[in-house]
Amino acid sequence: MIPLLLTSYYSGATNYYVNDSDLTGDVYTTSIGNNSNNGISPNTPKASLSNVIATYGGSFSSGDIIYIDAGMYFLTDANLALTSSMNGISIIGAGSSLSFFDNNGTSVDANRWANITGSNITLQGIFLTGYNYGFGGASTLNFSGATNITVTDVQVNENSSGGGASAIVISGGSIIDFIGGGSNCNPLNSSVAGGGVNIEGNGNIVSFTNYSLSGNAKSLQGGSGMYISGNNTTFVTVTNSRISDNINTSSQGGAAVYLSGANLTISGSCIQGNSTHSGSGPKYGGAITLTRGSTLTATNCDFTDNSVANSGKGGAISINTSLSGSGSAAIATVTSCNFSGNTATSEGNHIYLRVGSSNPASVVIDECTFSASSQDVRQDNSGTVTVTNSGNSLALSGSNITNNNINPTTTANTMCPATVVPCFTLLPIELIDFSAECEDGLPKIQWTTASEVNNDYFLLERIDINGSSEVVASINGNGNSQGIITYSYMDRQAQLGINYYRLTQVDFDGNREEFEVISVENCSKGDQTVVHYSSETHELILFNSERSIESISGITLISMIGNPVITEEVAPLNAFKGSVKLHAPLSIGNYLIRLQFEDHEEIVKLFIH
Repeated sequence: MIPLLLTSYYSGATNYYVNDSDLTGDVYTTSIGNNSNNGISPNTPKASLSNVIATYGGSFSSGDIIYIDAGMYFLTDANLALTSSMNGISIIGAGSSLSFFDNNGTSVDANRWANITGSNITLQGIFLTGYNYGFGGASTLNFSGATNITVTDVQVNENSSGGGASAIVISGGSIIDFIGGGSNCNPLNSSVAGGGVNIEGNGNIVSFTNYSLSGNAKSLQGGSGMYISGNNTTFVTVTNSRISDNINTSSQGGAAVYLSGANLTISGSCIQGNSTHSGSGPKYGGAITLTRGSTLTATNCDFTDNSVANSGKGGAISINTSLSGSGSAAIATVTSCNFSGNTATSEGNHIYLRVGSSNPASVVIDECTFSASSQDVRQDNSGTVTVTNSGNSLALSGSNITNNNINPTTTANTMCPATVVPCFTLLPIELIDFSAECEDGLPKIQWTTASEVNNDYFLLERIDINGSSEVVASINGNGNSQGIITYSYMDRQAQLGINYYRLTQVDFDGNREEFEVISVENCSKGDQTVVHYSSETHELILFNSERSIESISGITLISMIGNPVITEEVAPLNAFKGSVKLHAPLSIGNYLIRLQFEDHEEIVKLFIH
């Protein structure tokens, strides 16, 4: 998404600016961030959003905009309070692929990015990761009684595990629109409560458009992608979105969505590859589970490859009014949807229906297509299933089922964002090149990073053909950066012939990442003789790949200020390679070497470190 540089037209509104320590890719500011700056102009940005709020929190006006420029904000912002004092403000990043907040999972408990209780607040164009919630509450974004909130192009991905709720929690009658972005890969392990989004309580009205809820995991609650609990005043709308590859191992089930006593409308969306399983059963709903009091309306959706194991019931959709929720009846209306590849180990590969405690359950299916299986739709006791215009090849099981056996005339028309799984992490560095070439008769090793997170330094090793390695350089990294950075090193002690190199990146916390070994052929320049010095044997090693060096009769070492250091006579050498034993060791420094041939002299450089 291309960032929009908004200009406030509110009387008395102010623009604020935040930047990291790098100007690469910046779109809003012209200087690096510093919290001693006033933060109210592009050339005086602050270094953190929290400092802007601490400095000006009591004087914000409706229409104020805080611009977060491209960069990595590492351990700079946590537990921000966006209260009524910030009503009407906007926090605008350069885009979710450019403006990163990473908290690195540092806290024991409750280290969110923000608690939001204000109204008419806009969040846009940022990436939030590494936040954690420990023993309770949201991990990253906590909305409570927040109304008229717009969240656009905000990615909430890979936030740390704990014992609380999802990465995003919405409660207290909040009204929020999510447009673009997603909440994915939360938490990193599935042994705790977690997941993408929790919507809890009555009166919440939430919409998701072009949104992704993928790769989330949860084991202490239903709905790894989205958990919705409320009553008939709770409304959730999902449009043209993706809910995929979520895993649930709780007793409740509903890997993708768990709907308890609330209303969900979902259209144009892909619900794919979700799974529910655990050590005991039965489990309900590989994709969506409805409890009593719930209403589902699904239109133009694709339900593919969802599964439920452990006496599983309802590979795609399970409706069970035995499960608690506010209200009584559970009603699903499914129109123009595709069902394929969904599986349940017990009953209802695609849809399962069960009445509990005399609470009615019904599903109306119209203009849908089903891949044939042994049991596509299962009505378990006294629920009602009505099938129209969905063909006569369905495998229907149970009573109270009607089917007009007319083939569908429409197909699902979905518009889903791209999948984000397998889950990704913000690697310490994004290496886009590691190569070596010859320059001035020496190997030049070069590598380029597109981003760096918590990067302390690089180690460059030379490896011989026997696998032994030697560290030839330690080069400082740039800590945190989202810009292109190129590093290079001239190996002045390279061996003759082929040289092999390995690069290792080291975090500030000591973690390492090794990259593939590269090689470079001997770097002699045409008929230029290459000279190396062995500090162990005090020998000069000479090599020329194109002309014989056996005619060298004398060698003179000259310091860079012009004084001769050592003059040696040379015994006969081999045709292209030979060594000259010096009578005294050479000190660290830079030298010129005069090689006396029979018919000419040759000057080469020698660097000893």
